[in-house]
Amino acid sequence: MTILGVEEISCACCGKPFEISFLYSTNNLGQEGTDFHGRALGFQPLYTEAQTCPSCGFSGSGDELKNTKLDEYLKAFIDAEIRPLLKDLKEEMIPPWISFEYAARIALWRGIPINEIGHLYHMAAWCCDDCEEKEQEKRYREKAIEPFEKALQKNEIAKNEIGRHSYLIGENYRRIGDREKAVLWYDRAIEAAGQYPGQERLVALSIQQKTDPQEFMPRCKLNHAYPVMIPRLKIWQRQKRPLWRTILLLCAVPGVLCLAYLVWSPGKFSPEGRYDLRTNGIWLQHGWLGDDSWFQRNRKNKSLFRNDRKIQSLADLLGSHGVKYVFPHVCPASPNGEIAPVDPVQTERFLDHFGEFAVIPWVGGVLGVHCSPESPQWRTNFVSSVVDLLQSHPRLAGVQVNIEPMSSGNPDFLILLDELRQAMPAGKILSVAAYPPPTRWHPFPEGHWEESYFKQVAQRADQLAPMMYDTAIMLPKFYQHLMSGWTSEVLNWAGNTQVLLGIPVYDDAGVGYHFPHVENLQNALAGIHAGLSKYKTLPKNYAGIAIYCEWEMDLQEWNYLKEEFAGTQ
Repeated sequence: MTILGVEEISCACCGKPFEISFLYSTNNLGQEGTDFHGRALGFQPLYTEAQTCPSCGFSGSGDELKNTKLDEYLKAFIDAEIRPLLKDLKEEMIPPWISFEYAARIALWRGIPINEIGHLYHMAAWCCDDCEEKEQEKRYREKAIEPFEKALQKNEIAKNEIGRHSYLIGENYRRIGDREKAVLWYDRAIEAAGQYPGQERLVALSIQQKTDPQEFMPRCKLNHAYPVMIPRLKIWQRQKRPLWRTILLLCAVPGVLCLAYLVWSPGKFSPEGRYDLRTNGIWLQHGWLGDDSWFQRNRKNKSLFRNDRKIQSLADLLGSHGVKYVFPHVCPASPNGEIAPVDPVQTERFLDHFGEFAVIPWVGGVLGVHCSPESPQWRTNFVSSVVDLLQSHPRLAGVQVNIEPMSSGNPDFLILLDELRQAMPAGKILSVAAYPPPTRWHPFPEGHWEESYFKQVAQRADQLAPMMYDTAIMLPKFYQHLMSGWTSEVLNWAGNTQVLLGIPVYDDAGVGYHFPHVENLQNALAGIHAGLSKYKTLPKNYAGIAIYCEWEMDLQEWNYLKEEFAGTQ
C-alpha cells in the first residue's frame, strides 16, 4: 500500500514554513502505460516527486525544497516568473502537474541537462493522464517532446539508450494525435534498439505501437481483470483525509491477503545439488565471436574478447559451474536473411579454448524487422548462411534459433525449422529458444506457445531452451509458483527433446514486462526445484538450466548458483 507522511519544512527560497508529503511505503501494482508511466494501487507516489512552496512557488523534490542553495539571481527569477503564477490557481491545493511545470521552468533557468527538463514535463503529462486533464496532458507532452528531441540532436543520450529515447518521443507524438511523426520515431527506435542484445522487447513494443497501438503494457489491458485503480475525483486532494482512516481502509482486506501470502511456500530449495547434471547452458554476449564491424558500430573494446587469457578464464568459470552448452550471440540477421557475420580467426580461437563445451551460436532477431520466415527467399538466405557458418567452423556444435516475438501456431517458423534440419550438416544440434506455456498471469499469445504448437516445435528440434521470464509478475512467490508449473509442463510437452530451463539474471527495470526483484536467479531456481521435486526420478529429457545471460551475472550470483544449485560450497 501507499502510505504518506507529512513534514513541515522551511522553504529554501523564501524561508517560509509549509508542509510537504513523503512516502512511508508504496507499491507498483497498478498498470504501466506504454509511455512508461508506472502506477501504484491507491495514491500515486509520483505526486510527491515534485511539490511547491505555496508562498513563493519554488518547486522540486522534497530534498531540493529543503536543501537547495539558491543565489540571488535564482530567487529573483522565481519571484518574477513563478510567484505571480500562483495567483491564477483556482485549486485549494496545488495540482501535481503544476509542481512539475514550475520545477521544469526553474530547472531550465538553472541550466539542468535538457533531457531532464523533458522528463519533468513528461511527468506532468503523467499526472494529467491520471486525473483526466486531457488538454493539459497534450500541452505537457508537446513541451516534453522538444527537449527530448534536442537532447538527441546534441548527442546527449547514451548510444544504448537511443532506442528507448526515440520510442518515448514516438509514443508522445502518438498520444497527441500526430500519427505520422509517431511512426517516424518508432522506426528510429526499432533501428537503434535492434543493434543491442537484450532490447528485443523494446523493438517488439515499438512495432506494436506502430501497427496496433495500446495504452498499457502487456500485463493486462483495459478490458481485462485489472482495471485502472484511479478514482474520478482529483487524486491529490486525498492528502486532506486523515491518515489513520486511509490506513484502516487499506489494511482490512489486504491484511488478510498479505498473511496468506506470507505463509504460502510455492518454491523449494535444493542445496544438495540433485538437479545439477553438469550439462547446463548460458547465453553469451556478441563480442566473443563478433566481427570488426560490430565492435566499430558499438564502440566496444576488442581486447576484452579477443584475448586467449580472457577466453580461457570464461571457459574455466563456466566449466566450474556445470555449464556445457554455450550460446554466443550472433544476432540480428540482416533483413535479407543472412545471419550476422563472425570473425573467423576469433571464432577458431574461441573454439580452441572451449573444446569441452558445445558451442551453439544464437541466431535470429526481431520478427518483421530482421526475420521474415514467411518469405521463401529470406528462409533460403538464412538457412544458407547458417550452413556456411557450420561448414566454415566444423567444431561448432550447431545453432540456436531465436525469433521474437513468435506467436503460437505460426506455420512459417515450423517450415524454417524443417528447412534448417534438412540442410544442416549431420550431427549438428538444432536448438530453439522456445516460449513457455500460456498463463493467466500474462495473457498474450505472442509470448507463449500452446501445447500442440510446443510439441510441433519439439519434434523438429534437438534441444529446447524455453525462455521462462518476462511475465510482468510483481510478486516473487507468484513467479516461483509459475516456474514450478512451467517446469512440469515443458518437460512433459517436449517429449524426447532435450530441455534446458531458461532462467533470468538480467536487470531490465522499468520495462513493464520484467521486474528484477521477482524474476531473478533465486526465485527461478526455487520454482524449478519445486517443479522437479514432483518427479520420483528426473525426466530423461531434462538437461539442466540455461542462464540468461553471462554478461549480467555477478560474483554473488555465481556463488549463489554454486551453493543452491550445484550443492557445493
